[in-house]
Amino acid sequence: MAHQFVETVDKEHGRLETRRYWITEDIDWLADKPQWEKLRSIGLVERVVEVAGKAQTERAYYLSSLPSMAQRFAATVCGHWGIKNGVHWVLDVQMNEDRCRVYDRQAAQNLAALRVFCLNVLRRDQQHKVGVSAKQKEAGRSPKYLLSLLKF
Repeated sequence: MAHQFVETVDKEHGRLETRRYWITEDIDWLADKPQWEKLRSIGLVERVVEVAGKAQTERAYYLSSLPSMAQRFAATVCGHWGIKNGVHWVLDVQMNEDRCRVYDRQAAQNLAALRVFCLNVLRRDQQHKVGVSAKQKEAGRSPKYLLSLLKF
């Protein structure tokens, strides 16, 4: 099957991460292809993460309107995860969203909206070159800093 391939290797945070990207426009065999109006290619990403000598492998498949260009496919997939990591990770880890035990659906949605609002306010502050968590703590300690954040 004709395809494009690219591999990236990153070593950071004590782990070795190898990502392999395959993408092909050879999709005429797909029975449901007519149901996907702009479907042009199918991609596979294999991610191997090695930490302390133990390796874990994950595979994800993508339906795409992109042409079969491995570099572009890799950049698009990384861009998607960059957004996820940049927003969801901060909400989950630094703002403890996963620990929230509010079960009322409307209240949970309201709290999620407030967290995103707060994240945007904290990220808008360019004077303090510290992380979101440090800005949260400073806003809790300093009414002056809190007021400076809330001035539009």
